[in-house]
Amino acid sequence: MNRRKKQLYQDKNLTLRSVSGLKTIGERRIAALNCLGKCHDFPPPKFEIDSTCNKLKSKDPQMEVWLKLVESFGSGYMDFIMLQANHLFGMFPKDSSSGGNGLLAFMHGLAPKDEVESLLGTQMAAVHQLAMTCLHRAATSTNAEIIDSAVNQSSKLSRTFALQVEALNRYRGKGQQKVTVEHVTVNSGGQAIVGNVVDKGGGNEKK
Repeated sequence: MNRRKKQLYQDKNLTLRSVSGLKTIGERRIAALNCLGKCHDFPPPKFEIDSTCNKLKSKDPQMEVWLKLVESFGSGYMDFIMLQANHLFGMFPKDSSSGGNGLLAFMHGLAPKDEVESLLGTQMAAVHQLAMTCLHRAATSTNAEIIDSAVNQSSKLSRTFALQVEALNRYRGKGQQKVTVEHVTVNSGGQAIVGNVVDKGGGNEKK
């Protein structure tokens, strides 16, 4: 990343109104992300697939790639990071890197804080991609059975995705806690009693 783009990433005084005055589309995109509070220290990592050895490669400096990956997967363990990255790229044909890079951008935006959040994020990305593949199959088919099957599969995957979002929110402490209070009894001159109460004197049980 050049010096100008780094300045745009770190500029805390940018406003959305000033974004349109920037020269290039890349600068406007970076500045807009900054204003929207979506910026990290580095942009999402991007890889190409080396067909000669079937491995991921990047044009960025090695240290910058490492820092981008750490931000995207919430871990400092390269073996773990590359395992998750390969899972994401494995969702697409081996000669295509754009889809994998798109899912990497999702992980970067999700900003997992540890390996558990990273695993959930990788699963969410994969499930979403499968759901969209099913919908695409339904949209491009004229066979009623194929359409019905694809829509059903997509619905199941979409429900799984929603459950994964809930699980991530609970793990992050954002889940809503519901407390239900039942059977409150207040005796004259006494304190409120919550729950099942056994009146030892009369032998009556209040539920």
